[in-house]
Amino acid sequence: MDSPRSPNAAPRAGGERPKQNLLPVNAEILRTAQKAPGGEKIVVHAMVADRLTLVGTVKTKNETSTCIEYELTDSTGEVSIKDYRDKRTGKAVQVDDVVRVVGQARVHNGPVSISVTYMAPVESPDEVEFHETEVKYVAYKLKPDNAVTRLAFGSPDKEVKAEKRLASENDEPNAKAPK
Repeated sequence: MDSPRSPNAAPRAGGERPKQNLLPVNAEILRTAQKAPGGEKIVVHAMVADRLTLVGTVKTKNETSTCIEYELTDSTGEVSIKDYRDKRTGKAVQVDDVVRVVGQARVHNGPVSISVTYMAPVESPDEVEFHETEVKYVAYKLKPDNAVTRLAFGSPDKEVKAEKRLASENDEPNAKAPK
């Protein structure tokens, strides 16, 4: 397969960039993710995940000659993190620190691991709760509509119909409200 910069690569219209996304995830989502066809990436919520963000507590830290390996734990499980960056990059992370990690998911032989792009201690405990809420919100928005999500969050169709009804009422101030 040709890289986007190789001479054999197909030209992109108007300087179009390849799609990238940043998905908030937790350990459970990574544990249940499937390997994307033809590569080391994974599929999360029916889409190929380019970059992921995860918040958790550093359980273990192991420095090797090529990288620093961490085991990160959150409320749903554990994830393997590998930091190949220069050791002088970023803030020092220690065991028991609560950190935010941004990186790419990799599947070699076995479970998913994250290759770090950015990693630093969180600045506020609110960041952990916000991340957990963000994970749930994105999972809700990206999963197909089903009975469980309708019961838990309400039907998006009802919200759209209500918005349309309100918009039409605002357009016609003399219109009677529906019974």
